[in-house]
Amino acid sequence: MTSLPTRRSVIRASVWAVPAVSIVAAAPAFAASGAPALSARSDGSEQDPDSGGTFFFGIYATNTGSGPIPAGGLVAFLPDSQAYSFSGYSGLQWSHGYDALNEVTTFTYTSELAAGAETEGLSLLINRTRSPAPTAALSVVAAGYTDTTVPLEILY
Repeated sequence: MTSLPTRRSVIRASVWAVPAVSIVAAAPAFAASGAPALSARSDGSEQDPDSGGTFFFGIYATNTGSGPIPAGGLVAFLPDSQAYSFSGYSGLQWSHGYDALNEVTTFTYTSELAAGAETEGLSLLINRTRSPAPTAALSVVAAGYTDTTVPLEILY
């Protein structure tokens, strides 16, 4: 009997959470029909002067589609890493959770995002735990959209 890979091994290999895999699995059908791509950006990293290894990031996503993304329909995923750790967040329109099975922190935009609109800022605190300087990959997904990844370079 051939054993299939566990969800955890698939997640670690591909750096996706199960909800992201489900949404991405549907992406080829949407891509063939011309699905809009999500746009996301970081305003860069700023080191906390009181803590040599903690960095602040401001994250923003834009709805490039022609219709709204419903409240709770835009989600960002930050996978765990031995090179960095998630320390905290702020953002009035964002909620967060943690999926221990897949070792990923999730951030859900809690308001509807109109076509062409940008999210309120999501501020992340990330601690560098290892050298060389790592880059965290924050994935942003929404059903019916091509997902995007925002690289978060954790500098020295």
